[in-house]
Amino acid sequence: MRGTSASQRPVREPNDRPIIHYQGHRLHDRGHHKPDGDPVSSTKAPKAVSPAAEANGRKGNITMRPLLTLLAAAALATGFAGAANAAPGRTDAGSPYTHIERASAHQPAPAYRRTTVRFSTNVDPGSVIVDTRSKHLYYVKDDGTAIRYGVGVGRDGFRWSGKMHVGRKAEWPSWTPPGRMIRREAKKGIQIPHHVKGGPNNPLGARALYLYRSGHDSLYRIHGTNQPRSIGKFMSSGCIRMMNQDVEDLYARVPKGTTVYVIGPGKREGRVYYRDLGSNRSIF
Repeated sequence: MRGTSASQRPVREPNDRPIIHYQGHRLHDRGHHKPDGDPVSSTKAPKAVSPAAEANGRKGNITMRPLLTLLAAAALATGFAGAANAAPGRTDAGSPYTHIERASAHQPAPAYRRTTVRFSTNVDPGSVIVDTRSKHLYYVKDDGTAIRYGVGVGRDGFRWSGKMHVGRKAEWPSWTPPGRMIRREAKKGIQIPHHVKGGPNNPLGARALYLYRSGHDSLYRIHGTNQPRSIGKFMSSGCIRMMNQDVEDLYARVPKGTTVYVIGPGKREGRVYYRDLGSNRSIF
């Protein structure tokens, strides 16, 4: 029986060498290569081997081409599975209003992280104060402190003030944008879906507190967001945005009927006084 000597190796045809892509360059499984992917020719001629030795060698070697093919197929399958399992509320993948940002990639600045502060005010404990100037929301407690949250507020032309009440609460609320918003954004080339079901890609986020004035819905809300980078900024159309984990915390503290004072242009919130005395204790 003929064996294969240690010096004999299977020979592959030039076009049978598997290709690996790494950082934009094409690499073969042997030899040196230029950055543009062109292989540098070897100066050594391949050693001749018998057909039997070549067959035995091929049985013992696993080429990388089948492996890469399997990996590519697995990646495609994962992509299709992800698309099939997308959140049900996603109705317009191209709309910035339904674009999900990774909260871990857009943490608010320290000044807008949830914190307990020493607090002086003339409003009753259990009330909520939103200061659109400093972009902070305060939940007033009965022990001389308040929980301060960072918020996103209305951009220029959409800032307001007033005394409101929480008329309704909702977990993972659906969103039906007003017709005027749809028309306004359409003029900018932005298509807003007419309705978005509740879910992670909904612009109202995890919770919503619906603000009422004189028993009627004002169309303003305190809500979560799928755009955490907007916290601490003037970006909304008038609603008060919070990090999802923050609005969940506030939602658990605030019952229906809670008074909400929004401090802003026009001073329609009434005679509201407060002083944030600060704290070093962050609870975010």
